[in-house]
Amino acid sequence: MRSLIAEIPPHYVKSIDFSYRFIESFSGLVNGFNLTDMPLGRVTIDNCAFVARMKGSYSGRLISTISVGHRDITANRSYMKGLSVLGIKQALLVQGPSHASKVSQLLPFALKEFNAVGTAISSEDITKERVKAGVRFFVTQMYPQEEDILKLGSFGYRGEVMVSVPAFEEGGAVKKLASRGFKVPTNVLFSNDPGSATRKILLDIMDLADGAGLSATAYIVPLQPGELQKWLEDLIKNM
Repeated sequence: MRSLIAEIPPHYVKSIDFSYRFIESFSGLVNGFNLTDMPLGRVTIDNCAFVARMKGSYSGRLISTISVGHRDITANRSYMKGLSVLGIKQALLVQGPSHASKVSQLLPFALKEFNAVGTAISSEDITKERVKAGVRFFVTQMYPQEEDILKLGSFGYRGEVMVSVPAFEEGGAVKKLASRGFKVPTNVLFSNDPGSATRKILLDIMDLADGAGLSATAYIVPLQPGELQKWLEDLIKNM
């Protein structure tokens, strides 16, 4: 059975309890969760605080995204130390919209601090450097390009790649995603069943990753959390 990781909906102050209930609701359907860090530049409950409250209530795979561009190098190192002390063993380093520090500046420290560090697939040179540095998993962009998957395989990388897709049923949700600048395939935008079209893209890309010698994991971003159970159940039927 292939592995599934679900992104926890942004844990804003008014929806913090919803985010905890999300973990309780879906821990039986997915293999792990990723905690976002200031998605789209919006402030959320700090991941250290979030993890501290849930410590002991969830023992599965838990990844913390660290948007390094929002903090300087010293603050990022302190943040990583805090997450590590709280039991976080896996981190996903992303740049984010700000540029106080760079992923490349923090990667050596993170590789020593965590058991597994992931990054986004980037340009050819940067991705090669990250493979050589020992990155344990890569995360694709939303609706990934086939060439990104093949690129990883051509570098001799044989680790995990997380294939990112949104989970939703209504067309309006994905159109809103496109309006925010995300590239959504036209066969999804104009489909009568965009949820099914997205699941097919996910499974096709995962097959491609397997063929390239990679270990493919589905990375699910719940655009409509209320529809996620049905969406996941339909996906699992075809995996």
